Amino acid sequence: MGPKTWRRLAIAAVVLVLGVVSIVVLQRYQVSRLGKTNLVKAEEAEKAGDLAKAEDLYLQHVLVFPEDFDAQVNFAKVLLERSRTPARIAQAMQIYKDVLGRQPGRDAVRRSLAELQVEILGDRGADPQQVSAARANLLSLQKKAPDDGDLAYLLGRCYQADGEDREALEAYTAAVARRSKDRFDARQRMATLYRGERLNSPADADRVIDEMVKEEPDDYRTHLARGRYRLQLLKPGEDPSAAEADFQDAIRLAPTEAQPYLELSQAKRRRTPPDLAGAEAALAKGLEAAPKSGPLHLAMAVMKLTTEDLDGGLKALRRGLEALPDDAALRVTLADALASRGATAELREQARELYRIGLKAYGDYYSAFSLVNAREWNEAKKILLERLTNLDLSSNPPLRAGVNLLLAQCYGNLGDVERQRSYLTGAVRDAPNNLPSRLSWINGLVEQGEVDRAISEYRTLAATVPVVRPLLAALLIERNRRLETARRDWKEVEDLIVQVSRDDPASSTATILTAQMKAAQGLRDEAVALLDAARAKNPRDPAAVKLWINSADFRAGRRDFAGALKILDEAKAAFGDSEPLHMARLKYVLARGGPDLAADLVAESKGVEPLPVDQRVAVLDAIGTALASRGSRAEAAAIWARTSELAPNALRPRLQALGMALDPKADLPADEVARIGAQAEKLIADIRRVEGNDGYMGRFAEVELLTWRIPRTADPVEKARLRAAARSSLEELRSRRPDWSILPLAGARLEELDLDGAKDDDRRRRIGVMADLYVQAVEMGQRSLPVVHRATELLIEAGRTAEVSQLWGKVPSLNGDSGAATDVEKSILNRVIGEKNFEDAEAIVRQRVAARPNDLAERVSLAQILIWQKKLDEAEAVLRQAVADDPADPDRRVLLVEFLVASGKIEPAEQAAAQVERAVGPDRAPQAMASCSALIAQGAQAAGRDALKTKWIASAKEWHRRAQAAKPADFSRRRAYVEFLLRMSLVDDVEAELTSILKPADASRAVDPADLAWARRTLALTYVARADLTGDYQQALKALYLYAPPDKADEKLPEEAEDLRVLARVYAAQRIVSYRTKAAAILKKLVDERRASEDDRYLLARIYKADGDWDKAHAELAELVREERRPASTQDLAQQVGRLTYFASELIDRLKPPASDADAGAAEAQALIDRLKAFQPDSFNVLSLQVRLDKARGKDAEALAKVKAIADRPQVAPALARALGGLAEKVGLLDEAEALLKRNATASPRLEDQLEYAAFLGRRGRIKDALDVCEPLWKAAPNPEPVTPTVISILLSEQTFHDPDQVARVSGWIERTLQQKPDAPLLTIALGTIRDRQERYSEAVELYRKALARNASEVVPLNNLAWLMTLQGDKGADPLKFINRAIQLRGPVPELLDTRAVVYMTNGDNPKAIKDLEDVVAIDPAPSRYFHLARAYLAAGDQDAARRSLSKARDEGLKESDIHPLERPALAQVEKALK
Repeated sequence: MGPKTWRRLAIAAVVLVLGVVSIVVLQRYQVSRLGKTNLVKAEEAEKAGDLAKAEDLYLQHVLVFPEDFDAQVNFAKVLLERSRTPARIAQAMQIYKDVLGRQPGRDAVRRSLAELQVEILGDRGADPQQVSAARANLLSLQKKAPDDGDLAYLLGRCYQADGEDREALEAYTAAVARRSKDRFDARQRMATLYRGERLNSPADADRVIDEMVKEEPDDYRTHLARGRYRLQLLKPGEDPSAAEADFQDAIRLAPTEAQPYLELSQAKRRRTPPDLAGAEAALAKGLEAAPKSGPLHLAMAVMKLTTEDLDGGLKALRRGLEALPDDAALRVTLADALASRGATAELREQARELYRIGLKAYGDYYSAFSLVNAREWNEAKKILLERLTNLDLSSNPPLRAGVNLLLAQCYGNLGDVERQRSYLTGAVRDAPNNLPSRLSWINGLVEQGEVDRAISEYRTLAATVPVVRPLLAALLIERNRRLETARRDWKEVEDLIVQVSRDDPASSTATILTAQMKAAQGLRDEAVALLDAARAKNPRDPAAVKLWINSADFRAGRRDFAGALKILDEAKAAFGDSEPLHMARLKYVLARGGPDLAADLVAESKGVEPLPVDQRVAVLDAIGTALASRGSRAEAAAIWARTSELAPNALRPRLQALGMALDPKADLPADEVARIGAQAEKLIADIRRVEGNDGYMGRFAEVELLTWRIPRTADPVEKARLRAAARSSLEELRSRRPDWSILPLAGARLEELDLDGAKDDDRRRRIGVMADLYVQAVEMGQRSLPVVHRATELLIEAGRTAEVSQLWGKVPSLNGDSGAATDVEKSILNRVIGEKNFEDAEAIVRQRVAARPNDLAERVSLAQILIWQKKLDEAEAVLRQAVADDPADPDRRVLLVEFLVASGKIEPAEQAAAQVERAVGPDRAPQAMASCSALIAQGAQAAGRDALKTKWIASAKEWHRRAQAAKPADFSRRRAYVEFLLRMSLVDDVEAELTSILKPADASRAVDPADLAWARRTLALTYVARADLTGDYQQALKALYLYAPPDKADEKLPEEAEDLRVLARVYAAQRIVSYRTKAAAILKKLVDERRASEDDRYLLARIYKADGDWDKAHAELAELVREERRPASTQDLAQQVGRLTYFASELIDRLKPPASDADAGAAEAQALIDRLKAFQPDSFNVLSLQVRLDKARGKDAEALAKVKAIADRPQVAPALARALGGLAEKVGLLDEAEALLKRNATASPRLEDQLEYAAFLGRRGRIKDALDVCEPLWKAAPNPEPVTPTVISILLSEQTFHDPDQVARVSGWIERTLQQKPDAPLLTIALGTIRDRQERYSEAVELYRKALARNASEVVPLNNLAWLMTLQGDKGADPLKFINRAIQLRGPVPELLDTRAVVYMTNGDNPKAIKDLEDVVAIDPAPSRYFHLARAYLAAGDQDAARRSLSKARDEGLKESDIHPLERPALAQVEKALK
């Protein structure tokens, strides 16, 4: 390269450098020119009032010229002029700090910074560093301007924030003296300090305020300040007129200032009740005077929004924005109102406006909110995560809480429950005073079972937030309902209800809460009456629809579903359709049940169209869930398909549809497996579309599909591939979401697939792995009770019972007062106990007692388990320790007494009861002592200790009397007394007490109509029960005349289900076919309307059986005892055992021996017996049924072996011996029966045991042997009347007497005894019966008349006398009079109706005879009764009917010996006439 070349290169380099330098210089010139142009434009825009433009131009300028500090300061000023949001204030403060960092001598900037620092301090509890920084800036300024009143005011704010009250007073006094622009606020703050706890000088406070007005009476600010001061001091209910007058003076002095109008409006709202019209008028006048006031527009909008006038609020906001389009507060409030209304497009428009005025974070927030409202969950989540969560929103807690709430909503709808909860918790942590986020979080606590914590959170809010009080009251009511009586705190609930009523006197909420409280206290009728009375007033407040729903709930609770649905229809007509009404309907349809339940649920889904989309989705989801839980998979899938169409971006319906698609049946054909797999893959693709490619649910759904395919794949290689793929996918998900609690459950399900083939150690290992995975899931947040239940089962099966309590300790719902713990324990313990694994059960509960020593339910569970193990001493020690832990708790003491009585320890029970009165206090003693006395009385009755029983019954009555006297208005105490009397079978007392309620002697003691209805129903049922137990038909008639007087038979049936079921029982008790038909009609009505209880259906089944319609009876019984109906309580168990026993017995009676094992009836009976064995494995009831079934199947040896297994014991209790002997006799094992009864009679001194043996011999036709057993008993008895019925039954066990010696023998016994006891009625009647059978009719008639002369109410002589007189041809009035009297006393029993029919025939009244006889053969057919019916029909001229009846008599086995000797000629005549 030569010199020229080098020279050219050097020249080129110089030219290039000069070119580059020129370009840089040119760029700098252009940038400088552009920057200066932006600055000029910004200043011009600022002068023109276009602050948004000015802000944007200033920003562009300072980005180019960050050293232009004047522009920076102007930029900060414009930021604040546009909007003083926390974010803008923070931005401005940072600008001022940056400027001062470079130019510390700029006092104007320091002053601006100090003013902002003071603005964000508040009055107390500010950040000490912020206070210190503000104070340092102000003191620096004050050194240069010591007489500046504004600086003195600002320093006073710092001192006040720091709690230096006297220094603050001094500073405020200086501010006033130096005429600070804030001197009026300084005065008000001085007054506040004087009234504070530290200075406590109200007089000085008043003086400061009055001096202010006196010194500057023409300045509106003095009147404004005094009005605020007076309003601040105003107590609830006090008159704000003085404050209003101050604000009116301020308006007079400054009519165009906005603040006086705002304060006047606020004062109007402080009136009692609030003067909303006056408040609105004040704001309206203010807007006329100051139409550009943003605060006035905002106040008008907020007032309308808070009074539920959403449209009015939106209109006010839009009007304000027309005047002030850049007002940030108005713009944000409008966006928030639109968001809460569910707006989408209009909300997006407002988001754009927020971007325009520089509120980017709010723009992003409401953009995301619009997507949430559009159910675009994934898109909303992206905006929130990408644009907002990375911002520092610490200076704006409400916005940060809103972001967290929206993220929680997004994740909830995307199926990510853990993240939903996490963001909810974050919302509360970041903004604890943000009410929406706090309430959502508390609601989440309730859903997770953390009821105690939720109550604590509600209590914190309730003092200052009225809207929380009803929520707290409702939650406390529900918790109290689950607690034992002594731990219930109704005082707090009552106080809250009073507060709720005061908060909004026009609202129905307080009434609803009161009704719920009464229902939880057991006063359901009072609750219903309260709600009905409230509905009658036709309220129209927002809560009023709940009155109808709660009323309907109570009717549904009584299974009056028609009535409940009718009330909901009334609510719909009054208030319009709504989601709560549909949810209530759904609840009732589910409770009603029935074979058409799936169709009914689908029908409910068709009525949701009028609802808004979100409400439609919620209702359809609930219907789909209900269908799925009942196995209606196709219907559920169809519902979720509809839901998916309505909510195209919701995951839940798609996940549920996937769950329905994966049919749990294992034995599906290959083509069906392929079809389901393809359908599932489509659903998974849709799930991925909804949540995006970064979601987890789609991947998890693939794991579910793989897990479902594994057991439905025959190829081992393919099985292994699917299992490996599932495990790999699970591991990938665990690496991406290690906190996701459903993943361990999925792993456990994979393990369970291999469990069936595993044995011994391998099985134990897999059980242990599954237990670990379930425990891990619980620890990660899976707190649902089914998961905890399964985890507990696995721990027990793995032999790790000691870990159960530790597991339960991690589940809040099992450690509070929610009642969930008791439910889970019962379920787990029932399983353990069912397997006779009492040691594990005891270990679990002992752990629980140690963890929850004050929980009475845990102690009771432990005592029960110890009792089952026959560890009675330990059980007693547990209960005594429970008493020692809380001696004043009456429930504990009553439980101890109950245990002691049940253990047969009557004297210790008496001693325990003697301590109750003093221990529990005078207020609770009456009810506790009444309970203890009743228990001891029951124990004494069971032990046959009559004197002791009488003593404690008297004690119980006295304590019940005291309890009623202590609270005469508490009707529940009268109910408790009646229930005690019923338990003790003191029916006379029951009748007296209920009659005194229905017909009170003191008319001034008004009884609630609901209580009167209860008393009437209870009295009617008492009469019915007495009639059933004693055979006293007068009681049945009393029930009839009380509840359905025959003279009002045409009246409409009652509407209430309770009244209908009582009426059915009253009719059924009348023993006449016509009444039985009425009872059946009522019960069918209840069944058809799906209001029938299980007891109703059981009664209907028995009526069907009595009517001979076994198919219908069978259908009802089969429904009642189906496997799914699990007993929920001891009472349910007793009822279920009774129904199973009845059903099995009827099935056995219908078998035609020898029945084969394949016989449907025999198989069904055996299945029922097997279920009974699970409930009562050692009961005689089960043995009896099994022996009868074995005999009916021809398995005589097996039946005999079962009887002998008991009979051959060295000792058999007398009662068991009699029952077993009766069973052996019934199934034809006569030798066994005789041996049992004979041994029992020989060993037992009890009369009944010896008479049972004699009766058996009589039934076998061994009359002499039977009477040989009776004779020494007769002769030894001071009064042989108790022996007489057995002797007569033996003597009459044959239709004719073939042994006159035995007749004479018994006759002699009776005659000799009558000589000694001539007034013995039973002996007189017995002798009359013998004379009748001896055909010595005149003597029989005389004896019957003699018995009636002594007692005119003796039914047997009344019937027998009418019978004999009629058969002897007496057509006078006496026979009919006698038999009608007998029927009046005993009721229309077949024997008496049969006699009356014969009397009617003798008198020629054949229609009445036919009616009676048709009733008789329907109730209790017998050959002689069909003969009487044939005779009546023949006499009435209906030969065909007579012939049919005679044929039935022959079919039933009619013999001449069945007919009384005096009737035999009539039999011959009938046979001849019908031959």
